[in-house]
Amino acid sequence: MIGHEPYLSNIMYDMIFQKNRVNQLGRISLKKAGLAKIRVISLTPNISGELRWLLTPRILKLLEKGSSKSKSSAANKKKEKVSGTDKV
Repeated sequence: MIGHEPYLSNIMYDMIFQKNRVNQLGRISLKKAGLAKIRVISLTPNISGELRWLLTPRILKLLEKGSSKSKSSAANKKKEKVSGTDKV
């Protein structure tokens, strides 16, 4: 699901908590460029689900950096094998 605030957070809240907005238990804060995973449990009579994870833009950047480091490390190992050196 893709959307814009405040509607996206409201839809997520309704799916997860299935509560009347008056008795609000908490708030879901999805930052710009954030990412959430909701497992859909039921589509009838109303859509309901459970929040599996919620990632902030900062966490996504850290994951990207970690991913690029592991990719560059693997590329360096491949270059060493191609050049004939067995350094690890």
